[in-house]
Amino acid sequence: PLLTGLRTGSQRREALSLRMAEDKSVMNRREAMLAAPAFVAGAALVAAPAPSKAADGPFLLPKLPYAYDALEPYIDKATMEFHHDKHFNAYLTNLNKALDGKDKSLIDIQKSAIKDGAAFRNNGGGFYNHGMFFSHLAPPSQTGKPSPALAKAIDDSFG
Repeated sequence: PLLTGLRTGSQRREALSLRMAEDKSVMNRREAMLAAPAFVAGAALVAAPAPSKAADGPFLLPKLPYAYDALEPYIDKATMEFHHDKHFNAYLTNLNKALDGKDKSLIDIQKSAIKDGAAFRNNGGGFYNHGMFFSHLAPPSQTGKPSPALAKAIDDSFG
């Protein structure tokens, strides 16, 4: 979102390139694709599963790694509860229903999602994306400042 305020595509690309050059934790697309299986495996180990209202199946709704109100004032508690407990859980429920007793890993679902159809593609993708979304958020007290180059690009663009 911070890069969208830059006026041109080249300004956005330059700001992102500066951030990536200074922030070695940013992955390129190839690195992200290679790391995806490890991320999924690690997420399964790190995120303690919570009881799910979903249909029986291999996937469970992971607990948030922080309290529902931990992201306030940026994201309120009610939004987090709805997005996690209802929206994320809906993808989980529909994915488990689509599996109908089949034992497939999330990686296997991703590999065959186009061939297997919309229920796998949409719900498998939604489940994966939401898991990544919630795991990448953190309470304000646990966040850092942008790199000096990114801070400069933001200041230059927005004052």
